[in-house]
Amino acid sequence: LILTCLEKMADVRSQEILIPFLETFIQKRVVQIPNDPQMHQYFPTDIELSKGCSRWVNCGSYDGDTIKILMQRYGKIESLVCFEPDLLNFSILRDYLLSNREIIAESVMSFPLGVYSDDKQFKLGGSSTNSSIYADEGNSLIQCVALDHTIPDFRPTYINMDIEGAEPEALKGAEKLIRENKPDLAVCVYHSVNHVWTILHYIDRLDLGYKFYLRNYTGITSETVLYATV
Repeated sequence: LILTCLEKMADVRSQEILIPFLETFIQKRVVQIPNDPQMHQYFPTDIELSKGCSRWVNCGSYDGDTIKILMQRYGKIESLVCFEPDLLNFSILRDYLLSNREIIAESVMSFPLGVYSDDKQFKLGGSSTNSSIYADEGNSLIQCVALDHTIPDFRPTYINMDIEGAEPEALKGAEKLIRENKPDLAVCVYHSVNHVWTILHYIDRLDLGYKFYLRNYTGITSETVLYATV
């Protein structure tokens, strides 16, 4: 699967990122990874995303940081849906969206929910507000939902996910949306070493004609994103 993953990358830069990314995990030492400015995360300048972000599903919205970058880069879009399960983060996100909804999108929706393969509750763990994880033990209970169940008629053009390791399950819960709309996808793959090939393999197996790109935004394994576009 690792060799297949390397072969599936659509450009040389993706391969140049994948090799040191894997070396870091295998050798258990930091290997410098070619990287781009963090403000380009989810909005790469060197990848032609076919659908664009006019109808955007933002999974793991945190406090709205990525939405602010969207506004700087593209201005007002057609529709935005946000999912953020941490209630402290969600309260900040909610206030930002309410204050700026007129300039963010024609339609704005936000849910204090996580995304997963099914509708299920988890404990929320993690050491900081931007690194919460779905866990068996934690300080609070969160509700997760499948995107297919929650926004079945949304018609997304773009879905991004940074949901602390739940990305493979969340993609399963969005399979119908992906099959019907073929949105551009931006999925974080750094939470577990096997995610870079298991997530690529899952999307590729849908047989929708996706091309794959890998980009990194820190120089180390964190903030490594797999892009898929038709």
